[in-house]
Amino acid sequence: MTGPPQSLPPPGAWRMAALAFLMQNSATGLTFGSFGAIVLAIEAQFRTTRTLASLGVSLAVVSLSLLAPFLGTVLVRRVPIRRVMIAGIALGAGGYASLALVDDIRAALAIYLLIIGPSLVMFGALPSNTLVSSWFGDRPGRALGLVNMPLFITLVPLASTAILAAHGLSAVFACVAVAHLAVLPFAFAVRDGPYAGASAGKDLGAGSGAILVRGEFWLLAIAGGIIVGAGIMKISHLVAIVTGQGHSAETATLLLAISGGAGMLGSPLFGWLADRIGGVGALIANALLQSATFFILLAPVGVPALVIDAVLIGACGAGVSATQGVIFSHLFGPANFARVFGLMSIATLPFLFGMTPLAGLLYDRSGSYALPVALTIGLLFVAALVLLPLLAAERRTRRSAAFTRRTTAAFSKE
Repeated sequence: MTGPPQSLPPPGAWRMAALAFLMQNSATGLTFGSFGAIVLAIEAQFRTTRTLASLGVSLAVVSLSLLAPFLGTVLVRRVPIRRVMIAGIALGAGGYASLALVDDIRAALAIYLLIIGPSLVMFGALPSNTLVSSWFGDRPGRALGLVNMPLFITLVPLASTAILAAHGLSAVFACVAVAHLAVLPFAFAVRDGPYAGASAGKDLGAGSGAILVRGEFWLLAIAGGIIVGAGIMKISHLVAIVTGQGHSAETATLLLAISGGAGMLGSPLFGWLADRIGGVGALIANALLQSATFFILLAPVGVPALVIDAVLIGACGAGVSATQGVIFSHLFGPANFARVFGLMSIATLPFLFGMTPLAGLLYDRSGSYALPVALTIGLLFVAALVLLPLLAAERRTRRSAAFTRRTTAAFSKE
């Protein structure tokens, strides 16, 4: 099913999408991109286990998820996105500056939980995608696809590895702090869009309770949590998995960069697909394709197979945000985007928090990544099945939105 034509976005929409692209990339790229390259260095420098070394990014996701519902409510109540982003960038810079100074794993984990995580929620995916939704209405797929193109995840692992080899772990943290400060001036140009106060496609009441009682929300939470959690687990453990198969650290880092580069195509591709067939169908395709990529890691393989794996997982991982954003707009309405996004963050917390350290724990117990990889494959198939009932619901809302646009266009011509 192809999407019906839509009027051009209002003036300034694509400029705001470009700023959202910068903010989203800075938040996710600097944190997740650097972490995958330094997790082994954290284990060595802090003299800890693989489980604790890989826990930092999961703790950041925990605080992100816990704070996201509050921030979503704040944005719905019309606090300017600009102010939230500025505060988040400054907080992130302080957090990474602190990481450069500590020498205890407990202090480092506390910083990820109490500083890095809150900074991510304040200028990362939630406000960036909400900004796009406020400018592009009920057809945000292409814009969301562009905004979520993971440019920094392509570049940051390479830079982190080079800095780590030349100057050590503390220098990596210090450079990430400086990168935050370099982005700060651009946040002052952010402006909310005309759809920010528009009525929702469905009446969801005045609070979050009306969202939480809907079955669609919880089906999305289960499926989305599995899909995103699998991606976080893989990017966090990819270097360790690849080096454990006998490949060099340089090869592993190159695969991270290739994965990020593939996301540059995967994000707009899945955004385009979501606008054409609906976000639910695109997310089902994403889950099934991701499950196929994990099969490649079940046994030692050559570099060509690992490159294919990196390309596919990068494209799928980057495409999740765009497809989820389209689903949120279709099923809950653009004006409820921030609130739904925030509630979804905490609802998916068990998966986002649990899958990365669980993989580390299973590795510590079994001495192999075969068990966590096989478990992830099974969970991704479950995610695809859980999404099937939502296909019809989204199809109805898309037809309703198309009818409204055609009716409005007809009256405007008269």
